[in-house]
Amino acid sequence: MFGLMAARIRNKKWLCLIPIFILGALLPLSIAVILSGDAGEDDILLKIAAQLHIWLPVCGAWWAVLLFHDFFEAEGNELLYLYHKKSQFIFEQTIFACLQLAVTAAVFGIVRHFFELPLFLAVQLLAEVAVISFLMFFLCFVFLNAGIGFTICAVYCLYINLFDPLRIMSILSIFPEDSGASRQNVQLVVVNFVLAGVLAAAGTALSRVRYSYLA
Repeated sequence: MFGLMAARIRNKKWLCLIPIFILGALLPLSIAVILSGDAGEDDILLKIAAQLHIWLPVCGAWWAVLLFHDFFEAEGNELLYLYHKKSQFIFEQTIFACLQLAVTAAVFGIVRHFFELPLFLAVQLLAEVAVISFLMFFLCFVFLNAGIGFTICAVYCLYINLFDPLRIMSILSIFPEDSGASRQNVQLVVVNFVLAGVLAAAGTALSRVRYSYLA
């Protein structure tokens, strides 16, 4: 199972740099901008938490672009379907979702080393990353286009966290009401993990339906 995945990734080395750029440049830059302001300590922590809520899930969505872009848009993609087992889709997506969960835990640990963020925030972030990762998996096979799926996920994370102060979209939000973890909303975390499982199952079912769309 690993051979085809490794070959596709080798052909898209530059795509692997995008999460590194997001977490190694955009996230530190956004934190630096926050620190340059005159906000109080509590506001600074909330704003830093908001940035984590945005960029870590977005990175979780990006990996599916690396995995599935060739299936929809590459020349000769019919051959990929010919040599690719149906079970491979969920197998690869699960591997990279777990990888992003590990990255999320590591990034949170680094940021928490400098700022006193609550540990429960890490649990929230892991749940959100799981949802967005498998939402992206589902959307890829809804639209048969990895770029559209990623755009939807990225806009969703940005809009909910930065541009919806009135909580107009709160009924569809997987994020806590405030960007931190002042209230340990365990119920929301549980719902997120359940939703991630539902999206994984739906994406798997849809990928098998769409498997023969080129036939």
